[in-house]
Amino acid sequence: MARSWVTRIVLACLLALPGVGAAQSANVREDVVPTPARSAGYVVHTFGSRFMAGAVDWQDERTANFQWFRGRFFGYPPLDRSAVSQAEREEGVVLGDSRRANYGIATAAPAKDGEGWVGVAFGGGAYIEAQLRFDPAASRDAPQKGWPAFWGMAIEHLAALPAEQWPGQPQGYQRFIEVDIFEYDLTRFGLPEAWYGSALHDWYGHYQHTCTTGYCHHSTAMPDVRMKPAPATDFNRFHKYGFLWIPATAHTPGRAQFFFDGKPIGKPASWDHLTDRMPELEMRSAGFSVLDRNHLVLILGSGRAQPMTVRAVDVWQASDAANLVCGAAASKGCGKN
Repeated sequence: MARSWVTRIVLACLLALPGVGAAQSANVREDVVPTPARSAGYVVHTFGSRFMAGAVDWQDERTANFQWFRGRFFGYPPLDRSAVSQAEREEGVVLGDSRRANYGIATAAPAKDGEGWVGVAFGGGAYIEAQLRFDPAASRDAPQKGWPAFWGMAIEHLAALPAEQWPGQPQGYQRFIEVDIFEYDLTRFGLPEAWYGSALHDWYGHYQHTCTTGYCHHSTAMPDVRMKPAPATDFNRFHKYGFLWIPATAHTPGRAQFFFDGKPIGKPASWDHLTDRMPELEMRSAGFSVLDRNHLVLILGSGRAQPMTVRAVDVWQASDAANLVCGAAASKGCGKN
């Protein structure tokens, strides 16, 4: 992973720009600290989006003035303009077919000049929450090439930063985190419509070499992926999907817990302090620990004929000190993608 923390460059001057690293015109109710966040001491509202005017980079400009970007990493084309729109008669946006593995809009994007990236990635622990609604019947009937989703991935991997290298391993041996806070994809396995998926994935190795199917991974066990709200839950109404992340220390394990409408759902995960041991040893007790070194880019997306409305996304932390914030003017300091 990271040979040093050099890539953790926090550009504090950018925090004053509208739409980056700060709650967007939050009213009193929006600034009430959620119980899961307060329980961890996360009382600073470092990111709040109600998708008001100026929040989404509609024209794919990729400057630090926006909270959400259509531009995408991995060489993907920008999200089609028709696949995201302002919600009618309510706050929020509507996501259509992302076409690229539920990768629609995100809090970071590659810079237009190809040098680095723009946006924000969250580090050091957080409580992350989105308010979403969708029609489960539409997802059940649509081809399962994409589905309503709210997830995060390490900027270290998205932007191919030096910090995705696993220290002590051969050059090109990567390690990075993916956090699937919400995915409505379990119906493709014949599971009940009232369930949805949440999972952690600790990816590592040389792509398609260490493990021939892609990256090797330490992931949430399949039975534990299944989140089971009350059977009468109506997904056509807004619900809150949350993720609490508490980093490990030398004396306490790291912890993660998913939430539904402010209450814990599914089994908690834990890990030992990151030590960069050999992969087989690290995964035994410190699988998922790379999350503590990584910085999460938040991503929203959906599949064909499965519109998802997003009313709000919020991040609560102890402070914004561990976040990475990059703008086009400072892209050289944020690494190349």
